Amino acid sequence: MYLMRLGSDFIGLYASFSGAEPDGLMYWKHKALEVKAEMVADGGPIFARMEQDGCLAMY
Repeated sequence: MYLMRLGSDFIGLYASFSGAEPDGLMYWKHKALEVKAEMVADGGPIFARMEQDGCLAMY
């Protein structure tokens, strides 16, 4: 099972395997403001959507 969790100042990706810690093992972490987004003129819109099943889609 794979999980994405939003912390107070980070996004973390976790993997949970049989016998592993209940909350899974973090394998990627990105803190807020680590990388600045680059806005490109006429690059098109940026969208984020949260589905009812908990899926977060960003494109």
